[in-house]
Amino acid sequence: MKNPTLVKLLHKNDQISDESISAAFSKACKAKRTYSHQSDGGDNRMKVVRYLGKLDCILAEVIGEAFAYAAEHFDSKILDYLPGDARLPPEVVFLNAFMHDMMTSAYDVERYHRKQS
Repeated sequence: MKNPTLVKLLHKNDQISDESISAAFSKACKAKRTYSHQSDGGDNRMKVVRYLGKLDCILAEVIGEAFAYAAEHFDSKILDYLPGDARLPPEVVFLNAFMHDMMTSAYDVERYHRKQS
């Protein structure tokens, strides 16, 4: 679902299971490529993530998985947003930030060596 207004309308007016809301949150967090080609640059995706992320039915495990996915796929918008969520344990934030930095460094070194060749 790409329209944050529609997401809010459906959530307020329909009975939607917690599992469906969690699935929609996960999908929005992992949909960088889907939204990156839109004229808004992915702002709608982040509006959906922010709206659904405020709901109590999104478990810490789901937040952690979304954060790990974002770190693995260099999704800076999600990485900037999720660490502020109190449900995300500090050790997860630290480990994923560390892994993100390590992957970025490894990529930079590899890119440097390719330029030198």
